[in-house]
Amino acid sequence: HLMQKNGWNAIDATGYGARYVALSGEIGGLLNKLSEVIEVGINVVITAHAWLRKKEEPDEMGAYDRYELKLEKKTAPLVKEWADMVLFANYKTLILTDEKTNSKKATGGQRVMYTTHRPTWDAKNRLGLPDELPFEYSQIAQAFIKATTPATPATPVSESTQSVEPKDAEIADQNLGPIPPEQPEPVHQPDPAPEFTEEIPSSIPQNIADLMKINHVTVDEIVQTIYKGGFMPADTPLENIPDDLWDYLATNWNNTLVFIQGNLRK
Repeated sequence: HLMQKNGWNAIDATGYGARYVALSGEIGGLLNKLSEVIEVGINVVITAHAWLRKKEEPDEMGAYDRYELKLEKKTAPLVKEWADMVLFANYKTLILTDEKTNSKKATGGQRVMYTTHRPTWDAKNRLGLPDELPFEYSQIAQAFIKATTPATPATPVSESTQSVEPKDAEIADQNLGPIPPEQPEPVHQPDPAPEFTEEIPSSIPQNIADLMKINHVTVDEIVQTIYKGGFMPADTPLENIPDDLWDYLATNWNNTLVFIQGNLRK
């Protein structure tokens, strides 16, 4: 779609990764639309192939293979963060060892789904599911039912349970005397937020500038987000930042704020 729309011959040609940023923007827009579907009470399930990729830890010796979503490296994290559950489905394999010959034989065939992250696969869930489940909808059906079942309103107390016999009410009034009028609780007014006075250069699009002013994001913080997020090489001038990248930051502004607060404001 992007190649046809922009007349590109390849997605990985030129532009310092700007085309991958455009792809991330498309995926981010899709997830926003799916979130709107969820808000009206419809569950969304996304399926994806898996592939084996070599994983190299910077602080460990050697490397190992792990299953990951078969998505481009900038878009896969968006989908995984957005989802409440990332379930990895696979065939469970058992290795049987012949005690006499010490030979090993693989057997199995049962399909299972893994619900938590392991070094060899991507998975997660926010519902407290067991680490491994049979690959059956019934194993996670309760989570879908809970998500779409409206909360039961509290049962109002009937007036009969609150009624007081006239005789008892007269005694209570005599003992308590006149009831003073209720005084309203004092309302605490929050301190006004400090005024954001930093001047934002014209090379930053107006929609990003407005978001920066609202959330008090400085120019240096937005620049460091672009560099440390791996979107553009360090020291790239602001006027050389592609429009697709600005659109991506605007579409995923909440994630941008999380990155700034977690990595730049420690």
